[in-house]
Amino acid sequence: MTIQIHGLEYFTYCETMGLSKCFKALAKIADKCVMDDCIGFNANSGYVYIALEDGITIASMLGRDVEYIVTDYNDGEEFFFDTYKEAEAKLEEMSGEEEEEEEATPEKFETVLLEGAELEAYIATRFNNEVTA
Repeated sequence: MTIQIHGLEYFTYCETMGLSKCFKALAKIADKCVMDDCIGFNANSGYVYIALEDGITIASMLGRDVEYIVTDYNDGEEFFFDTYKEAEAKLEEMSGEEEEEEEATPEKFETVLLEGAELEAYIATRFNNEVTA
């Protein structure tokens, strides 16, 4: 098995310490799978990270304590947590919100063919226009 670490050309003290803390945190939640090619360093944020298949990312900045990050892919917002359990709870909350949105969306649409005056009346009511005959 080969582990590839993306974004690091050489190991500095802070990034190495951060990755070691990420791996230690990963070991504590042993049954979680790491996404393929998702261990690395983000030069824009300064975080080293291990992205898990369940949607949680274990990250550390400058060798500090790990944070667990959950990203809402609908709007890009990131949520930071001190524990894996808090991050899991956020994932569950977000998946519950998605299910509610799906339930609110009608599953069936009725197709109706409108012609002539019926079509004009529909357009008028839909777009608040007056029908002129």
